[in-house]
Amino acid sequence: MSNSNSEISLSTEDNHAIKNEYKTWYKHDGGKDGLTSMERLQQFMLMNGGENLNMYLGGDKEGRTFKSSKVTILNKCNQYFQEQGVYRTTAQIKSRLNNLLTKQYGEAYRVWNNSIKNNSNDEGSTSEKEGLESELNQICPAFFQMENVMDNRKTGSPAVCDTTKPMEWIHDEDGEQSNGDDDNTDEESAENSHSSNNEEYDSQNDNMSVLCSPPPKSSSSRKRRRVDVEYKELAEEVTRQLNESSVSLEAKIERLYREKLEVLKDDLHIKREREFIHRKFENMMKAVAELAKVQNWSDEKVQEQTDDVYNKTYGS
Repeated sequence: MSNSNSEISLSTEDNHAIKNEYKTWYKHDGGKDGLTSMERLQQFMLMNGGENLNMYLGGDKEGRTFKSSKVTILNKCNQYFQEQGVYRTTAQIKSRLNNLLTKQYGEAYRVWNNSIKNNSNDEGSTSEKEGLESELNQICPAFFQMENVMDNRKTGSPAVCDTTKPMEWIHDEDGEQSNGDDDNTDEESAENSHSSNNEEYDSQNDNMSVLCSPPPKSSSSRKRRRVDVEYKELAEEVTRQLNESSVSLEAKIERLYREKLEVLKDDLHIKREREFIHRKFENMMKAVAELAKVQNWSDEKVQEQTDDVYNKTYGS
C-alpha cells in the first residue's frame, strides 16, 4: 500500500492537498469565499434546491430518479473548490461527503425525529428549541437545509452509534485525530471500496431488503474480493489523477506560454516604435543641417530648429 501512496503523491492535485492535510474542514481554509471546507461542500451540494445532492444520490425525496454519475458530481465539486483557491483531492471530498450523509445526517435525523415523538404536542420553550437546533447543527452542520433535500432517505449502510462515547467524527481534523483521519490515503481507499459496494444501493434508494440479507458463507473469500476491489479502484484512481494532473500541467504551460508571448509582442512593438521615432529624428536633423548650410543659419537658429525638431519628435 505504501508504494501506491507514493504514486498518488506524484499527482499535482495531491501536492496541493498535502499543504491542507492538517487543516480542519470546520475552519476557514483560505478560500476566496471565506467559507470553511464543510460549508463550501454543503453550499455546492445544496445549491439550486439541492440539485447536485439529488444527482449524487440518483433521485429526490419525492421518489423521482435521475440518471447521473457520482464521479461527475465529485469532479464538479473538486473544480468548485479549486475556483476558490482551495485544493482537495476527489477522494477526500468523497470521503467527507459520504461521512456527512451516512453518519452525521443520519444521526442528526434520528435525534430530531426522537425529539418530535417525545414532544408531539409541539410544546417546549424557545430555549429548548434553540438548544435542539444547536445540537443538531453540531452533529450535522446546516441540518435543516439538508433535511429539506434529504428528508428521511437512506444514503448507505446505517451507522451503529455508541451513545456512551462522544462522536469524535464531528470535528475531526485531516491527519490529526487518531480516530477521525478520513483523509488518510489508506482509509480513503477503504472508504472508496465501501462506497463503490454501496453505489448499487444508492441508485435504488437503498432497498432495505439488501440490509437484511444474510452474511456470506465464507468470510475469507469476501476479504479476498474486497482486497481485489480495493486495489483495482486504487489503480483506477491513480491513473485518473495522473491523467488529470498531466492535463492540468499542460494547460498551465500553455497559459504561461501565451502570456509570455503577449509580453514579448508588446516589448517588440515598443522597441520597433522607438526605433522608428529615432530614425525619424535623425532624418529630420539631417534636413535641418542641410537647410542651415544652404541658408547659412546662425548658431542660435540652428539650436532653435534642433530643439523644435526634438520636441515634435519626442514631446516636450
